[in-house]
Amino acid sequence: MTIRAAPKPQQGITLVELLMSMTIAVIVLTVGVSGMTTLAKRHARAVEVNALVGHLNFARAQAIMRALNIRVCPIAPGHAHEGCSATPSDDAWSHGYAVVALDAAGRMTSVLRVQQQARTMAIVGNRPCFEFEDDGTLQMGGCSGPGSLRVCDPSPNGIDPARIVISAMGRVRLEDTGVACAAG
Repeated sequence: MTIRAAPKPQQGITLVELLMSMTIAVIVLTVGVSGMTTLAKRHARAVEVNALVGHLNFARAQAIMRALNIRVCPIAPGHAHEGCSATPSDDAWSHGYAVVALDAAGRMTSVLRVQQQARTMAIVGNRPCFEFEDDGTLQMGGCSGPGSLRVCDPSPNGIDPARIVISAMGRVRLEDTGVACAAG
């Protein structure tokens, strides 16, 4: 009786196995990368929206606490320490914005907070500023009044925009359905 050695297990993979594995990997990566891009854009929009809402609520609370008018307004690029831009443009909110305290005559007395330029999202407003009175309501007339700010993805295939609405009572709410980045 002769004893035979056990056959050696196969080492390596065939070309067909390699191609199938690479095809599956490419499909998984393609789906994963596009999903991650969308996730990153949604996160960027959420960061900008939360910052805006936080600053608007801070301004309202400071107006009530200090019994002063507090303004949220766009800043001039490169001049954040000066507070509000004297001549805001259509895209001024994207350059950054400030929360400033005003005296009885409506002149800026101090800069309370500054938010620098939006990194990946465009911010479009239909008011040049929002000014909260000492009771938390919005001042009517001048640059202020009820209005909204829209946070938009500037890329052509971007995510849906969000709108932050500020009512005459000074309340801030978020809309994220049916929002367009065109004027309005």
